[in-house]
Amino acid sequence: MRLYVRNIPWDETNKTLKAHFERQGLHVITVNVVTDKETGKSKGFGYVEVQNYQSRLALDTINGSRLGGRTLFCDIAKRRPEAAA
Repeated sequence: MRLYVRNIPWDETNKTLKAHFERQGLHVITVNVVTDKETGKSKGFGYVEVQNYQSRLALDTINGSRLGGRTLFCDIAKRRPEAAA
């Protein structure tokens, strides 16, 4: 299950966000903190993939948790519309 995480502190990385999820007892498959191409700093949101059976636990434990002085918000990521052929 792919989750959309927002309000990520600007200095967080894939590694630190993954560690935050793992401290909550979640098995993380992939992490992608979206970064600014010029500065390399977080844009404040990203995506985390967890096992499907852990999606409810992830939403319940991460949504409202604190990281780097900020409150994280977590939702199920919506799929992008397919590009026109």
